[in-house]
Amino acid sequence: MAQQGLCTVDVLDPEDPRCARVVFAGKVALVENNTEEFKFAQAALFERHPTMSSWPDDHSWHIQKLQNFDEIWLIDIYGGGINQLSCMHQ
Repeated sequence: MAQQGLCTVDVLDPEDPRCARVVFAGKVALVENNTEEFKFAQAALFERHPTMSSWPDDHSWHIQKLQNFDEIWLIDIYGGGINQLSCMHQ
């Protein structure tokens, strides 16, 4: 919510537990250059992080995608986060 500016609507500090955040963890895979998927991912990445479009090629960074989720961790209220993925499998 903080990244989208939604917490300020409810006058919440981004560190307030009611300002929800989610963390995705799992296996990643390289997105192959010059594919439609790569073009889409790169456009989305540069829209969110415009300065990255000017990063030098010799920094050897590449675009990856999360392909298998091991954990989806959510905190949206007081009392700590919960592993949403494990809750879905119970």
